[in-house]
Amino acid sequence: MISVLLAGLLRQQASGRQRAEKLAQNMTRDLQSALRDSEALFSTLNLHAIVSIADRDGRIIEANDAFCLICGYSRDELTGQDHRMVNSGVQPKEFWMDMWETISAGMPWRGQVCNRSKQGELYWVDILIAPFIGPDGKIEKIEKAIHDSHAQIVIDAENKIVIP
Repeated sequence: MISVLLAGLLRQQASGRQRAEKLAQNMTRDLQSALRDSEALFSTLNLHAIVSIADRDGRIIEANDAFCLICGYSRDELTGQDHRMVNSGVQPKEFWMDMWETISAGMPWRGQVCNRSKQGELYWVDILIAPFIGPDGKIEKIEKAIHDSHAQIVIDAENKIVIP
């Protein structure tokens, strides 16, 4: 009688283990697929746009080649710095306060920004800033997808169209 109960218990345990292993395999496969999709999307964005990633304090932790090219700083010069190093001073303090208020609330922000390169040249960019919220509910990192809009703004200025 005990051996029959023990055999049943062992079968039940083996069956539960097999279900758990199958579930773990499916979850691993789904996570690997999601990671591949995420990497492909980021790679595409990296090829198409000027990209920088900052930590929760706004310090640059990644910058793609296009970011380095437009601002004139090397990746080493940018890493650990905040984006104020390319601030041109064109936008008022309130502009930046509004941006920080928006992303601090976990919302994306988009705007036209005039930056200054290492060589002192001004350039305009259209920036989309996306804060990534961590498990603690705080900003974990901030990703910026940037489009060089300098040529368009110059053309608009020549045509007497003012962009706010």
